[in-house]
Amino acid sequence: MDSQSRQFEIHGAKGGSALAVRIILHSSKNEITEIQQDGTVKILLKSASNDTRLNEKLIKFLARILKTKVNQLEIVAGINDQLKLITIYGVDPDLLQEFIQKKVRSAIKKGN
Repeated sequence: MDSQSRQFEIHGAKGGSALAVRIILHSSKNEITEIQQDGTVKILLKSASNDTRLNEKLIKFLARILKTKVNQLEIVAGINDQLKLITIYGVDPDLLQEFIQKKVRSAIKKGN
């Protein structure tokens, strides 16, 4: 199966869920906007590319919208990249997937 046909699916991780995200910087607001064809979640952030606190801002944003504690989220790959793999401890993969899909649908409705 090539990456163009892979469906969005949150994967289970040790004690939680794993989420692949692509960060788009210089946005007017922080928002989850899209599930890309390869299953990666597109997140817009207000931060600049030279922002040394970018990862911290990403984690705080995700913790706030997921209603979890900051220490439940960890960037496990892509610390210095716009493509990141994030583990969310204590969150069921199915519930997270449903939540992300609702956020994307909401963002699409707001954009239209």
